[in-house]
Amino acid sequence: MVLSEPMCGLSNFFRWRDAGNGSPACLVRLVEQPEVDDALRLLLGSGGHRGDDHAARDFVRFAHHRNLDLGSMHVAVSGNKLLASSLAILSPGKTALLMTSTAGTVTAIADAIAGCVQATCDGFNRTQTHLAQLLLEPAEVTTAAAMRRVGFADLATLIYLQRPVIRTFVMPTLPNNTELVTYSEMTHHLFGRAILASYDESLDCPPLHGRREVDDILAGHKSAGEFSPDLWFCLVRDGAPLGVLLLSPSRSHGTMELVYVGLSVAARGQRIGDYFLALALHHAHAQSLGHLTLAVDAANVPALRLYHRHGLAEVHRRDAMLMELA
Repeated sequence: MVLSEPMCGLSNFFRWRDAGNGSPACLVRLVEQPEVDDALRLLLGSGGHRGDDHAARDFVRFAHHRNLDLGSMHVAVSGNKLLASSLAILSPGKTALLMTSTAGTVTAIADAIAGCVQATCDGFNRTQTHLAQLLLEPAEVTTAAAMRRVGFADLATLIYLQRPVIRTFVMPTLPNNTELVTYSEMTHHLFGRAILASYDESLDCPPLHGRREVDDILAGHKSAGEFSPDLWFCLVRDGAPLGVLLLSPSRSHGTMELVYVGLSVAARGQRIGDYFLALALHHAHAQSLGHLTLAVDAANVPALRLYHRHGLAEVHRRDAMLMELA
């Protein structure tokens, strides 16, 4: 067994739908103790195949670190066989990221996954969780179609980029007449203003804009990894924020994640984005982290040009979907 810990009491036990091809009806419910290993491997699989022991052990460590209750997984069962599983990772920013097993091209399995996701969402406290997000492999078109049937909408295709940090990057020179401010309780409001200003005419996941309060946005960014306030930067000119760069180190993986970079409309076209990328590479090297990583909306062509200019290359893609709960 990979994990042995108390499971939640069963709830959301209901008959989802016929699994197709004359097979028994599919039941969706919370996972039971003997099923945890199998459900977890389903969750960590790809292309309809189960995850391996190494992936399961890594995820168990992550679950303990994040205080995730694996007993909150929902499973779809036909007879004595697990067909699908889902798990919610709740964010302080009132957003839930839903992990799911994969279906390949099997519609009945995709519907079983959708049943698990719907049961998971039905269990949320709607005052504490306002948005549910999914990240699917691009090949999971059958699962995406099933998710649309239960209320999810397409958000964006996310491109994940990275580059090695193998040489010294000097601290870049500040743009003229600007000041670089780091995050603190005193500058919290300034960062909020900068982030909201960066959403104006932005090409980065526009369907998200206006759906979250700024404090929830900041809380979500803080929870994206290891929060280090001295690695959150706001560029200011004459008291007005021009843009923000939010970095999160992951020392266990040897990476620096660029969590968010955004500029106000007035700051665009002044190579401030290049300044922020140079700053990110400098701090990644200063912290002895071997890679800089980030994710970007595939439709954000100006941002992609910026990242490619600084040596970041695509490693994979995910299709993001969103459902508003509150």
